[in-house]
Parts: sequence; C-alpha cells; structure tokens
Amino acid sequence: MARTIKVIYIIYTVVHLVIALTLPNAILPFVIPLLWVVVYTAFGGFYWRYLALLRSAMTAP
Repeated sequence: MARTIKVIYIIYTVVHLVIALTLPNAILPFVIPLLWVVVYTAFGGFYWRYLALLRSAMTAP
C-alpha cells in the first residue's frame, strides 16, 4: 500500500506541475484547488483502507 501511495503522489505531482505550467494564470485559481480536492479525497480512501487492514491484523490470531 505504501508503494501505491508513493506512485499516486508522484503522478499527482507531475500532473500538478504540468497543469500549473501550461494553463493560463486566470484559470489556475479554479483548477488547482479542484485537483487538490480530488487527490486528497483519494488519499483519504487509503487512510480508511489502512485502518481496515490494521483492524484486521489486530483481530487475527
């Protein structure tokens, strides 16, 4: 799971840089926060998955 999070974060960083360098400055204040919301919501899913894995590891004999 840690590798998946790292890969997604690297992809997010590259996409963020490409968007920031190619879009006009007038659009960036609307696009970048939208990108943040999408990506960090997805990262929240990893948090819940980690908690589920942790919970199952604690209950396993």
